[in-house]
Amino acid sequence: MSEHIRQSIRLTTRHFSLILILSLLSSMTALERTGYLVLKQFSSLVSLLVIVANLIIFVIIFCRIAEAVTEQPPGPIKTLLKEHLCNFLLVGILLALPPLLVAFIASRIYPSPEEWKPFFMISSLAVSILTLYVMPYVFVHRQRLGAIKNGIRFLLTHLRLSTPLIIVTVSVTGIHNLGISQQFERLYLIGGTIFIVNLFSKYITFALFAFAALILHEHGELEQAPAEIQPATQTP
Repeated sequence: MSEHIRQSIRLTTRHFSLILILSLLSSMTALERTGYLVLKQFSSLVSLLVIVANLIIFVIIFCRIAEAVTEQPPGPIKTLLKEHLCNFLLVGILLALPPLLVAFIASRIYPSPEEWKPFFMISSLAVSILTLYVMPYVFVHRQRLGAIKNGIRFLLTHLRLSTPLIIVTVSVTGIHNLGISQQFERLYLIGGTIFIVNLFSKYITFALFAFAALILHEHGELEQAPAEIQPATQTP
């Protein structure tokens, strides 16, 4: 376990410059959205560019970590984006749907955001825990629905092994939710605090991905033939 921690930190730190850029972009978006940074007529364009840049950087880092874990040679960035960007986006949307549905139902019952937001946060945390092992399947086997199914299956059959990942996920989510709460929002948005929190949460996100991929690789999960792209067997 300690060796996996060292390896995940080493694999994540390799991409620290990209994580810095990602954190800066996320912080700038949050400041603009809350009125602390005014971009006037360029607001929509900047927001779109930030979203695209976020997706590209996430895919690049996830791909590089997956390549290192599975001992594959680094592929061209253009090829990586072509092969993985669509899968990453679709799986991300699928994972976001349950919390959004919970928030929608809760908002119909409780009119005040302070009353229905906890339902959204709790459901988001539950999805984050259940899908700890999903993304390695996405980036190694190019799976979509299969990645969700296999990731949840592995978690439920290896709960004790996954305890450190669950504890870290709960802690990071708690820090993030505390930062965006109304009581701490001003402190979160000033004095560089938002950048530090974003940097910490992004770094931990990639370290968790590396840790999960190392565990899956150790259990032979990443060497299996991808379920969604297996060739059909021919009958004589």
